[in-house]
Amino acid sequence: MTINHQTDVPAHVRANIVLPYDYLRSFQSFEHPPSALDGLREDYPAFYSNFYGGYWVLTRYEDIRAVFSDPDVYRQWPDGVPAAPFGGTNIPIHLNPPTHTVYRKILMPLFTPRRIAKLEADVRQIARQQLEKLRNVGRCEFVRDFALTLPAAMYCSLLGLPLESFRIFNDLSNQIIYGPIVTRRERGEEAGRAVRATAAKQVRQLLASLMHQRRAEPGDDLIGFLLAARLDGEKPLTDDEIINIAATFFYAGTDSTAAAISYAFLFLASHPGHRKQLVEHPEYLSHAAEELLRYNSFHHIARVVVRDVELAGVQIKAGDIILLPTGAANHDHRQYPNANQVDFSRRPHGQLSFGGGIHRCIGAGLATLQVRISLEEVHQAFPEYQLDPEDPVTYISGTGKTVPHRLPLLLSPRGCGD
Repeated sequence: MTINHQTDVPAHVRANIVLPYDYLRSFQSFEHPPSALDGLREDYPAFYSNFYGGYWVLTRYEDIRAVFSDPDVYRQWPDGVPAAPFGGTNIPIHLNPPTHTVYRKILMPLFTPRRIAKLEADVRQIARQQLEKLRNVGRCEFVRDFALTLPAAMYCSLLGLPLESFRIFNDLSNQIIYGPIVTRRERGEEAGRAVRATAAKQVRQLLASLMHQRRAEPGDDLIGFLLAARLDGEKPLTDDEIINIAATFFYAGTDSTAAAISYAFLFLASHPGHRKQLVEHPEYLSHAAEELLRYNSFHHIARVVVRDVELAGVQIKAGDIILLPTGAANHDHRQYPNANQVDFSRRPHGQLSFGGGIHRCIGAGLATLQVRISLEEVHQAFPEYQLDPEDPVTYISGTGKTVPHRLPLLLSPRGCGD
């Protein structure tokens, strides 16, 4: 591996567990990012990487779950690994107890069965509209043409906006997620920071305008809900808090959900037997969503240790950063037999695709719903599809994950050759 961004290894780190592992740019990360650590798990339940300022990496399910389950010792590290050059504190993701608990409690009613049922109808409508546009085209760039549109539509539904507005958020999500990464590579750090700042400002302005409208005309949507919410049952949220939370739902719910959808169809396009199984046995679809989320889990979540501790056989000091690869956890054969295989009859209970413990993604159910809708609607419209052999898949990396950037597919609509 090529070593970049090396730092001095701390004295308490034993030399035999230091590996030059760059989780964003090593060759393993672009073969299949979620399984990049499969070859290290048996010999290295924990190791230290000297990239990006230095961090510990855990590779086994039980150890990663233990860290997620102990927020008193392993605290949120909002800076990320590597440190995001355009970060900030997003509510409630970057908060620790007891503050985190207060904010999360007021948000839980947003995910009642009634609200989710309405969101499902809206997202399914957008999915069908997008697929209809592709019916006579014969090919698509799946990330742009489908995967990103669903979470954008979901966000419109949350905000009570017309579903047609998803194009605005689709464009903003592209600017915020991919724009800074590409710009930083081409024009440097400050240019990348400016691209994201401009797009983030547009998001905040849009949300601020909507907040003022909802004050005059209350609605049953995310902004209306936040305006009526009370911290500890008494204190209303400030305007900045409302905009922060609403923007966090956008940032956290768009690219990760699009990536989960894209990874699912990357696998299916590469494994025609599994694709055919879903077409012929639609009863597998709901379980397939969970299994594909397990197999393709791609997040690398950071925690900071607040006191000295022994973990996975190594001594970790207060102030050390730990990287928790959810893909490594979900590929551990100790938890899931034959974990490196996709099995649609599997019930992957306890998977850590969305993190774990008190910080488990609050929108995990909505993301899973969108993956399931995608599987149902795409296979109804296009029972056959494959990777475009003349247009290779590309990935893009940023703080915390490597995800498909372009996924060109060749499509065969239902009715053609059936």
